[in-house]
Amino acid sequence: MIEVRRLCESALHTEALARGLAAVLRAGDRVALSGEMGAGKTTFVRGLAAGLGGDQRLVSSPTFVTVNIYPLTGCTPDAPAELVHADFFRLTGDSDLDALGWDRLVHPRSVVVAEWPTHAPGALGDSASVAQVSLSVAGEESREITLALPNAWSSRTPVALLVANLPTVCRVTGRPVAPTSPTYPFFDERAKMADLGRWLSGGYSLSRDAEASDFEEGAG
Repeated sequence: MIEVRRLCESALHTEALARGLAAVLRAGDRVALSGEMGAGKTTFVRGLAAGLGGDQRLVSSPTFVTVNIYPLTGCTPDAPAELVHADFFRLTGDSDLDALGWDRLVHPRSVVVAEWPTHAPGALGDSASVAQVSLSVAGEESREITLALPNAWSSRTPVALLVANLPTVCRVTGRPVAPTSPTYPFFDERAKMADLGRWLSGGYSLSRDAEASDFEEGAG
């Protein structure tokens, strides 16, 4: 498995990491999502939905309904058409899946993310092809998140960026930035253009070293 460990300092950082994972996902992929109550699982799914082209405002915990389905706006034939968000907490085993009509809910154009996956271990198929996401509380706002991705996904272009970059928040817009974003560490091209001098990103440079006279009153 390809392992990525991140300390996300806020809900925005958690969402940013989820957006990064979304860039890696393809139609037919399955994600097992683990974490205690209040660890931020729903926040993570909101980030996944946004990164996959869905409306994150529609995302809610499916604890009592077991399954929520969110439409996605993929523009290519192989893009996911919907995000299936399941919560197996109330299930007692794979035998409960038939009552849900699980086989009808899951299809090749869907991405499936399941909370409490161990309550129905057969729902997601071969564990070697399932992405594992684990969240734990590290502080009032911070979360320790581990992604374990199938080795077969290593050839997917965004994986290298997901491994190399940290989830962050754009200093121009205050919005979460996926580690896989082409405008990283900015939210979009407009925000990137707002930092032409590279002062916000820390990539600025000086034409010469500062001299003592530069700091004298009236200098410049």
